[in-house]
Amino acid sequence: MSLDNATTSFWSQEDEDRARFQQRNLSADTYQRGSRLGSGGSSVVYKVRRVADGQVFAGKTFSSQSSLRREVKMLRSLNHDNLLKFVAVHHEPADAAATLLLTELCPYGTLQERIDSASPCMDCRDTLSTTLHLAGALEYLHSRNLYHSDVKPRNVLVKALRPMSVVLADLADVKPAQQSGRLRGTPAFYSPDMVLRRAHCGPADDMWALGVTLLGMMGQQPRMPGAVRDLGEYPARCAEHARRLADLNPGNGAVVELLVRLLAEDEGRRMRSGECAQVARAMCDGYRQRGGAGFRIRSPDDFQPRAFW
Repeated sequence: MSLDNATTSFWSQEDEDRARFQQRNLSADTYQRGSRLGSGGSSVVYKVRRVADGQVFAGKTFSSQSSLRREVKMLRSLNHDNLLKFVAVHHEPADAAATLLLTELCPYGTLQERIDSASPCMDCRDTLSTTLHLAGALEYLHSRNLYHSDVKPRNVLVKALRPMSVVLADLADVKPAQQSGRLRGTPAFYSPDMVLRRAHCGPADDMWALGVTLLGMMGQQPRMPGAVRDLGEYPARCAEHARRLADLNPGNGAVVELLVRLLAEDEGRRMRSGECAQVARAMCDGYRQRGGAGFRIRSPDDFQPRAFW
């Protein structure tokens, strides 16, 4: 299937019906808004069709124009296969709040949805390729003295399934490497340094969050504490679980060693993005040479995985 056919085929009759309703009071000569794809604290994402050629994109509207400008500026400055690609900004003449930030369409949802639907864990090949793609995206950011600051499966979009291809999204809060900042994001992915300092700390935060994401893909992310006051203990729980997995699975040295190093509580010992990309690439090559053998990870007898439903 050609690229044009692939993108136009994602516009359904439901999108057409929704476009007729949602396009009221908005111009329809350039873009049409279809189904709602998701929402965040200050934004809503729609499937959007370009009238001129039928191409389908993701279109994001913002309640805050400053957030829109910040994300557009960041997206325009970045260029990597595994970072969400900027397409255009469409200004709606009748309503500034309806301005659309257009990006590539990733039609297969989020990585979190793949984790949620997997039983008991994601496919080994998909897990390794996703780790490689995210490590490559982070290596690119870190090489430019930037860090993402909110790496988690809900911010990873799936572009293709066979083979698995993902991009890291939600780039509005990308920060300079030396800039900290008020603690935001999802506590389950906070590094020990973030918990201790109550602030974002730098690129090592991204690598910790990648480690927790890898735990999730492998069906090994520990259950969250029930009490808010105990959330500060969660990073240590993740690091300890990775070490126990290493002890129980000496025959799966590569992947458990990767977990242990990504989840090193000492920031100085935590694996960097460039090395992570190299290790993940070697693991992908090894997987192909083995003919597709899975992880076969043994969990501690008392392990309780995190539930997402």
